[in-house]
Amino acid sequence: MVSMFVPKVIATVFVCLFVYVLSMATFHFVNRETFSYLGYYNNMDDLLKLNEKFINRRLETHASRINLMQYPAYQEIANLYVQRHLFLYRSTENHLKSMHGAHSSFYCDYLKSINVSAVCDNDVTSNLPEVIVSACQFEKISPRHYLRHTTSETNISDLQMDEFLFSIRKLIEDTCYIVLIFMSVIIIKELLGTVIWLYMKRSGFINLRIIFEADEPPNVPHR
Repeated sequence: MVSMFVPKVIATVFVCLFVYVLSMATFHFVNRETFSYLGYYNNMDDLLKLNEKFINRRLETHASRINLMQYPAYQEIANLYVQRHLFLYRSTENHLKSMHGAHSSFYCDYLKSINVSAVCDNDVTSNLPEVIVSACQFEKISPRHYLRHTTSETNISDLQMDEFLFSIRKLIEDTCYIVLIFMSVIIIKELLGTVIWLYMKRSGFINLRIIFEADEPPNVPHR
């Protein structure tokens, strides 16, 4: 009995150490990060955040392309159209001034030829309004970033995964407790058995008889 007690104690110590290491490993490694690293879990929230960043980056890229490429081209085309119409306007204005001057000069010469006193002014003015055209300038656009609205149902996959991992940790923890209880029962049984045996042996409650096997009967003296 005593010879088996020490190995059982040593085995119990090793089992306790193993249970402790297993519990610490379960606490530190049974989580979403480990399952994600192993490829058994994909965090949809991280994927949605990545998609949100991708969308916002696309919006910024499009806004930059419009401000740096498309708007300057449209401005140049619009300014060319404005300059063309302004040139036509100036040409028409000069043509009307020339016609007005020619008619005025001819009319003054006619009045002088018929001896009609008239005041002829060679200064020709146009009735057309003065047109001042400024260059076309578009306002730069600024992108409006996309913001994802989170609700109570957004993190449902994370909650389900947390419950699953909690169940695994609980199962391992309960198994470790059962193993510890089993080993404790064995140690307590061995201790109680040893104590009771020593008590009964020393108190004389049990008479011990030594029985051994011999090839010849012992020499018993005759009375």
